[in-house]
Amino acid sequence: MDQIQRDIRLGQVFSPAAPVDKLRLFAGRAQQRADVIDAVLQRGRHAVLFGERGVGKTSLSSVIKEFLEKLGQTVLAPRVNCDFTDSFSTIWKKVFKEFRFIEERQKIGFGGESDAVLHSVAEQVEGRDVTPDDVRDVLSAVGQNRILIVIIDEFDRVAERMGTLFSDTIKTLSDQSVPATLVLVGVADTVETLIREHESVERALAQIRVPRMSRDELNEIITLGLNDVEMKIQDDARARLVALSQGLPHYTHLVGLYAARTANRDNRMEISRSEIRAGVEEAVKNAQESIVATHHRAVMSARGESLYRQVALACALARTDERGYFTSSSVRRPMSVIMGRAYDIPAFARHMNEFCETTRGPILQKIGTPRNYRFRFVNPLMQPFIIMDGMSKGLIDDDKLTELGSEI
Repeated sequence: MDQIQRDIRLGQVFSPAAPVDKLRLFAGRAQQRADVIDAVLQRGRHAVLFGERGVGKTSLSSVIKEFLEKLGQTVLAPRVNCDFTDSFSTIWKKVFKEFRFIEERQKIGFGGESDAVLHSVAEQVEGRDVTPDDVRDVLSAVGQNRILIVIIDEFDRVAERMGTLFSDTIKTLSDQSVPATLVLVGVADTVETLIREHESVERALAQIRVPRMSRDELNEIITLGLNDVEMKIQDDARARLVALSQGLPHYTHLVGLYAARTANRDNRMEISRSEIRAGVEEAVKNAQESIVATHHRAVMSARGESLYRQVALACALARTDERGYFTSSSVRRPMSVIMGRAYDIPAFARHMNEFCETTRGPILQKIGTPRNYRFRFVNPLMQPFIIMDGMSKGLIDDDKLTELGSEI
């Protein structure tokens, strides 16, 4: 594999902009994958995948089909995305478009020849709204003699408006043992909405939480990607990449891609801390504009001595619970390390509260009661970006990160 081939290949094995859809490059999630497959193989069972944005829910749902096919199953697994303009009917019309069949039409005359015409099931409901009964009938027909999985992604965008319709649909599909599995992909509120609208649907719904990835799972992403291009990574560089990712595979792919390409351009087959630093610089420059703009609004100030940028960085470095929440007291140590002297909560509490308001984002959300508040980043992808931005601007260096090693 030459340098150009390797550079192209790196863009395929590290995929920060799109879900991983190839099983050989899919890392971790063994328990969650088993839970989804268990739901698929049980007649009348459906699933909801939920978790923070950026933890890899879409990638997980995308590889289930290939996994089952490797076990010798015949699988049909259309996946559609919801948007804010969707209705129950438009979502299912997207699904029905994925169900195609060929109709043989006899030509006029005595030649005996025929034309093959490709149709989709969506044509059968053209010009009218799709009902739950339509969904039941179509899935009952299409699901014969195969495993049928319908994946509806970004469901949280529409859950509040049509939770009742989908709850009713799940209950109908379950009660009538329709040979199809509905997999809804969204955030935690998705589950609450579905069950609130129809409590009896809970028994038919496997609720599968997808947490942030463990260090071992992130390491597996790095190993699979680099093995594919015959590259290696030094242990300390690997540890830094994993720590920076904060359990979010998007950043493992993003920084890993840029770091590996930097090494490849220098004809180096082993990634070191130097390439990770270069990868961080590129990741900051090429971050999603929505994250860059939101971060800028949160930390900008006309006063040069403002602490907003440093407080945001300290929040990003704070120790969190398994759902991403942290307390004001957990911000105290990283803030002190960043500033080089002791800082207590009153010195930055105002900044944290402002981060929860519209004037500065909000980039944080706050729950709990006074003196017992907990905070979490509204967009989980903001957290690693802030850390990398702090590194690129010299607010935090390797020595300080090492000092905070147990907390990042």
